[in-house]
Amino acid sequence: LDQMLMEGGKGDGMYKDLFRDILMSQCEQHMALKQLGTNFVSTVTRLMELLLEYRCIKQEENRDNQMSCIVNLLEFYHDHKREEMFIRHLKKLYELHMECENWAEAAFTLEKQAKMLRWTEEILSQKLEHKKYPQCKIHRDLKISLFVEMIDLFDKGQMWEQALEHSKDLAIQYEEELVDFYEMAKLRTQ
Repeated sequence: LDQMLMEGGKGDGMYKDLFRDILMSQCEQHMALKQLGTNFVSTVTRLMELLLEYRCIKQEENRDNQMSCIVNLLEFYHDHKREEMFIRHLKKLYELHMECENWAEAAFTLEKQAKMLRWTEEILSQKLEHKKYPQCKIHRDLKISLFVEMIDLFDKGQMWEQALEHSKDLAIQYEEELVDFYEMAKLRTQ
């Protein structure tokens, strides 16, 4: 649906309303589908509203409105446990914050992605990969890269408490898990 409405440019408000009206009436007349069907139609209709709103706003130059639409989509995908779409839009939000030089907000966006990663040698799934860090193939490597960037962005955004907190978390990894004193020294000089 995301691809059809966003990249394909298909559908509009009338299509959404027609979709809702036809399927709602069919589900309400069916005993077995009444509750599940109407919940499904309501959910898909809400997603279509959010995607159509974002598609419309995306054509404007106002980055703040685009960010607001993405946040609405993130909330929807989070609530409906659609991790792949959540990550995809989280990356879009990060890119917008970077374009607008919203350093602290970009860092907070990276923090959300970093929270989805583990400090392990587990291979990254394709959805978790980050195009800025193609060399990172395991959770720990990407998480470290994101932490390093977050620290730098928090510093640029003058949120030094956040930068310090993430530096401490990264220092623990370097000291206790990886025993990498060279990286630890680099971190301490930041």
